[in-house]
Amino acid sequence: MSRGRPPKLACREAYARAAQRGMVLDAAGREASRFDFILFVRERVIFVRVKRSHSRISSSGSGELTVRFSSEITGLRKIPQTPVVSRELWILLPWGTWQYYGISDDAITEIQDYIGKISPT
Repeated sequence: MSRGRPPKLACREAYARAAQRGMVLDAAGREASRFDFILFVRERVIFVRVKRSHSRISSSGSGELTVRFSSEITGLRKIPQTPVVSRELWILLPWGTWQYYGISDDAITEIQDYIGKISPT
């Protein structure tokens, strides 16, 4: 089930941010895709889903995140996770800042200062 228009502008901005870190393979616009792009950084492959939010999700709000983005999280969890493959949800907030979350099989972890921590390859 679709909830509104696809976040095309957010995807373009996320793609540009991802390109600062490594090679990016665009998958946006593919019907029934569980991710918007794949980011290749060093020996890692990261499947990324991009969404927009009207408000910030509190740092203790993994329950809130799960409710608001349940279908996106479920879709990402269908991608097999391995030591070199990870899954992330990137959320653009109305004032232009981002929230990043790592999605594992049994947990959701907010990633702080994501772009600043990992230098481009």
